[in-house]
Amino acid sequence: MGNWTYYVTVIRMQDLAARVQLATDIYPNPALNEQMQRSLDDKHSEKIRNFILMDEQRLFNSMVIGVYGGQPEWLSLDINAGEITEKELPLEVRNSVGILVLNGEESLYALDGQHRLVGIKKAIKDRIERGDEQVSAIFVAHKKDTEEGLIRTRRLFSRLNRYAKPVSTLDKIALDEDDLIAIIVRRLVQEHPLFTGYKVSSSRSYSISQADKYSLITLAFLYRCVNIYCKVGGKELRLIHDELNVKPDSLIIKNWTEFTRYRPEDEIIDYFHKSSLNLWDKIALHFKALKEYAEQPADSPNAEEYRHAEGGHVMFRPIGMQIYISAIRSLLDDGWDIDHAVFTLSKIPNQLSDIPWQGIIWNSTAKTMITDRKNRDTALLLLLYLAHKINEPNTQPSQNLIDRLKGVLQNEEFEMSSPYLSLR
Repeated sequence: MGNWTYYVTVIRMQDLAARVQLATDIYPNPALNEQMQRSLDDKHSEKIRNFILMDEQRLFNSMVIGVYGGQPEWLSLDINAGEITEKELPLEVRNSVGILVLNGEESLYALDGQHRLVGIKKAIKDRIERGDEQVSAIFVAHKKDTEEGLIRTRRLFSRLNRYAKPVSTLDKIALDEDDLIAIIVRRLVQEHPLFTGYKVSSSRSYSISQADKYSLITLAFLYRCVNIYCKVGGKELRLIHDELNVKPDSLIIKNWTEFTRYRPEDEIIDYFHKSSLNLWDKIALHFKALKEYAEQPADSPNAEEYRHAEGGHVMFRPIGMQIYISAIRSLLDDGWDIDHAVFTLSKIPNQLSDIPWQGIIWNSTAKTMITDRKNRDTALLLLLYLAHKINEPNTQPSQNLIDRLKGVLQNEEFEMSSPYLSLR
């Protein structure tokens, strides 16, 4: 292809681990070499190790390996064409099958698949029998004894990595059968009246377009919200497994991110699925605007009444939805039950043009959302304080909340008697 001659082969993992090196030598400068080493994210290679050790449906795409030195030899094999005569069999077919022989003196470098190489080395160290499995590899001639050869190889290295496009969030949501959150989101958009049909936007953005008069949320942002709500620590995950009498895999239950990368048992999927359905059921029950929206037809929903130039309902904005979901998760972690948490939060003013949102996440002059991280964090703290105040009227705001409100409102005279800290 182009001006490269290459050989598509299969090779055992143990041979890859023993013979193939990282491609740092194509950057002889020590600083560049160190940068290459740094770019090999240890967390990513650890994920690949776990994938090799735990996933029964493991499969890699081809690694690209540069070959330098030695005396590689290509041995063509005759193809028994049966009734097809040699003349009728195209030349490129007749010469395409054979054995690539390496005598052991070659230097082999992973030009594409360096993280896979490190992950393979780690996996074989933990479970030697994995080394007998074969992966596909593409061998290309590599010359490091001339500057021209090095430039050619570096260009191949950078292009292979530049054009290797990662899977997008939307593709993952649509196709991933291992990601717990993606599985739950697919079920929600099929089942729950808040998300069916045009109620969820397929926009690649997290934000809702101004031209979108129909959607409550984007698919990508729904994924984020479900992840926020479901996310629990390793201790809680073990308790869930114990409750369901399911034995967890100790390699992946260490943290939530790793846990969602490997498909859990069906009982675990169903547990989090039911929990997510319950969340949105409670939201549609206790928030009048969300209840009305859920009752609208899936093929012609109307969100204009709840999201418009004057602001509208806070939960019809991605930032507002994220703050409420985060608040619910926090209250559950504090021991509240889901019904009580959502019911309490529904009693807090929810129009963006009103306090407590004006000046915190809503700019009433510019008619825009305020998206700064400090504003979002302050809004969450304020929402949690008001929720606790509903239950315990004598609850006092923390100094941290007071200081944050002074900062985002740019008002050093802010006092505890402010209407931001009271409910109307």
